[in-house]
Amino acid sequence: MAKGVKSVVLSKNQLSQIEKFFNVELGGEPKKDDPWQVWNLSEGTNRAGKIKGILKGHGVKFDDDGVKCELGYYHHRIIFRLYFCFDRDQELTIIRSARDAIHKEVRRLLNEILLNKKIESDR
Repeated sequence: MAKGVKSVVLSKNQLSQIEKFFNVELGGEPKKDDPWQVWNLSEGTNRAGKIKGILKGHGVKFDDDGVKCELGYYHHRIIFRLYFCFDRDQELTIIRSARDAIHKEVRRLLNEILLNKKIESDR
């Protein structure tokens, strides 16, 4: 953990509130893949389209249907997963170069979902 950053452990009630925010913003209930909770960003949103645009902007060529984006929650961590296939002749360095832009887009999405949301305390 970064120096000066404090860890926050949320109660089950507070985590339930956050899950509801995600359900509203991402559409529907998450897929329960014990112990994971996974929201599919590829269906019914333009969020996967933004990720595809970032990849294309970095030279990745792929079938438009071949990208799957998921936002998962596990053990007090939010994890973004991206699945796609690309041409064998492409360098892995292209993917690495796109990583920062994808990371910024995912952080923007999380800010959009959670910013200005009030989480009630258990007290």
